[in-house]
Amino acid sequence: MTIEYRQITAAERRRFGVVIERGFGGYYEPSAEKYRLDRQTLTPEMSMCAFDGDEIVGTTGAHPFESAVPGGAIIKNAGVTAVTVSGTHRRQGLLNGMMKRLLRQERDKGQPLASLWASESIIYGRYGFGMAIQHEAYKIDTRKAALRDVLEIPGKIRFVDTDDALKVVPDAWEAAVNNHVGIPRKDEAHWNRWVLGLRDRGEGGKPWLVSYEEDGKALGFAMYLVKELHVFGEKSHGLIRIRSFRSGVVVSNSLAVPMVLDVCRRRKLPTLRYRLLRWRRSIWVVRSLPISNGQAVWKKTPSDRSLWQMPCLPR
Repeated sequence: MTIEYRQITAAERRRFGVVIERGFGGYYEPSAEKYRLDRQTLTPEMSMCAFDGDEIVGTTGAHPFESAVPGGAIIKNAGVTAVTVSGTHRRQGLLNGMMKRLLRQERDKGQPLASLWASESIIYGRYGFGMAIQHEAYKIDTRKAALRDVLEIPGKIRFVDTDDALKVVPDAWEAAVNNHVGIPRKDEAHWNRWVLGLRDRGEGGKPWLVSYEEDGKALGFAMYLVKELHVFGEKSHGLIRIRSFRSGVVVSNSLAVPMVLDVCRRRKLPTLRYRLLRWRRSIWVVRSLPISNGQAVWKKTPSDRSLWQMPCLPR
C-alpha cells in the first residue's frame, strides 16, 4: 500500500468534508449555504491529507488565525483542525505523516505558532504540543444554591437575537482576543458560519445569547441552552447548560453564572452545567461565584478538550 500526502483540490472539497464528519461519527450533508461557507473557512491550501489511490483516508487542516501571547502581542496562529484517520487505515503511521507535513507547511507560510483543541489530548505531545489552557466544568444544584448578593455593574446585560448576533458577538470576542492569551481571532466567513449554526437548532435546541455592554460596546457574551426532561409525559427535571462564554473584562465574568442561575431557579430547573476556560485572569470567575452554599457546586477539570500549543519548528 502506497500512501500519498498532499493538499486536496477544489473538486475534492466535498469528499474532504465527508471524511472529516465520518471521522467524528457523523454525516456531511450541508445546505448550499453551509457548504459555501465551509469552502471559505477551510480551503484546499489549508489542508494536508492522506490518500490511498483516489480515496481520502486521513485529513488535517489549519486555519490562519491570530491570537495573543503572554505580554499582549498578537501573532499568527495556525489553528489545527479536522484531524481524522479512517478506521480502515489506523495504526499505519498516517497521522504522523500528515502532522509532520502540515506543521512544515504552516511554518513555511510564516506561522510561528500552532494550536488545537484536543479531543484526545494524549495524542499531541509527541508532535511538540503542550497544554496551554484547560477547561473547567462546574455543576450547580440550583435547589440548594442561592444568589448571595446582587453585583453592581457599570454596564448592562441584554438578550441578543440571532439576527443581531453578528453585530454584537464579534465585538465581544475581539475584546476577549485582546485581553486573554490563546483565543483565536475570527474572520467574517467564520462568523457567518457560526450564525448559520445558531439558526440550525440541531439536537440541543436553539441557544439563548446574552451580552454584557458598556457605553454601547459589547465586552462579553454567554450562550446557553435550556433542556427540560420528561418521563412518561411528565416533566421530571431539567438542566441548563452554558455552551459558550467569552469575555474581555472581569466584571462580565462575574455576571454570566449568576444571571443564568437565576433563569434556572425561575424555571425550576435543578441543574446548571457550566464550563469555562482557564484563560488569564479566569480565576476571578471561580472566586466571584455568588453562591451561598458551597456544597451545591461540583468542579471537574477534564484532561481532554483543552487547548494545546507549540511553535511551528522543523522536526
